[in-house]
Amino acid sequence: MNIDITWWSQINMDLELLRTIFAGATPISVLIAFMVLRTNKKKQNEDRDISYDKEIITQAIKSLEWGFASLTIDKSSNMPHPVRLNWLTSARHILRYNKLRDTVKTNTYKIICAEHEEYWRHKFYLLFKNNNFMFGSYFTNSDKPKYPENIELRSAMVLSIFSQWNNETSDPILELDEAALIDQKPFKGDLGTGIEHYYNILSDAKNAPPD
Repeated sequence: MNIDITWWSQINMDLELLRTIFAGATPISVLIAFMVLRTNKKKQNEDRDISYDKEIITQAIKSLEWGFASLTIDKSSNMPHPVRLNWLTSARHILRYNKLRDTVKTNTYKIICAEHEEYWRHKFYLLFKNNNFMFGSYFTNSDKPKYPENIELRSAMVLSIFSQWNNETSDPILELDEAALIDQKPFKGDLGTGIEHYYNILSDAKNAPPD
């Protein structure tokens, strides 16, 4: 039987601390022992959360990738084919991604998750940015005029929601201060020169007297 040496060593260390606590030690040594034990437990919990989140993120990223791939597997033009099963499968992957995302505990992996979600949200947004989606005929089955359902309605709603910006999402751009950015010299190079002209155009427009 294989035994995790690190885990076993930690157990022995904790037992030694407990022996110290209950061996008639001085109040100071007891307090120190409790503090060390609590620190060790906190570190163990943090390591466990990181290991858990690492596994969750791996699958969450796959769910996003599979969600997009499922919808575009028959994509021969700039729109996915209106295949009911493809929409259902894609929506299921996105729903499972949402559940995985909500179980992430550590801040670092929450940021990593948000990064991948932002990337794939934009991919879905570009996929759905097509005037042909504005007509319900894309989603229907013309061979069944009495009840022309083709694409499962809830699956389409799920994907539409995912492709849109969530107002509850923290936007890192809004956290930036314009003056602080200017202090970092953004007006260098060709791009920077153009940005500076743009900045001046906007400033003039803001300061212009009302019509």
